[in-house]
Amino acid sequence: PLAPPPLPTDPSSPPPPPTTSSSPNKTTESSPPPTPAPTLPNPGPYEQAMMPSKRLTALDTHDGFRCDISKQLSPYMVVIHNFWLGTGMLPDGRTKNYTFVTQVADEAGLFMARLDPEKRSVDGRIHRSLLGGIAMGKVQVGVS
Repeated sequence: PLAPPPLPTDPSSPPPPPTTSSSPNKTTESSPPPTPAPTLPNPGPYEQAMMPSKRLTALDTHDGFRCDISKQLSPYMVVIHNFWLGTGMLPDGRTKNYTFVTQVADEAGLFMARLDPEKRSVDGRIHRSLLGGIAMGKVQVGVS
């Protein structure tokens, strides 16, 4: 086997050239030291980086025509009429849908009822605080 070539150990070898610019406009004044980059706060995990922008830019898209009409009857009660016409998004193959929803809510709970006359069904939910707000009782009822 061949031996590796010897490394130059001659102290008379010239030093490397200085790192200067060859620009003729440069003066001999020293430039100020670079300023440190500003520190930015950590935005959090990558998986959640886009969540605020998704909430702003996500559109509630539908095919066909959808209309939601709501009327607040009192500070605690609201009624809602939902119409979907010409849609293919319904799971049972219908192309139209109408539902009537009413909600009554206060500080202690929520009562909600949904009527679908085409499916001949009534759904309801009751959420009520129990034991002075220590626990929450929830009941869901459906009749077809």
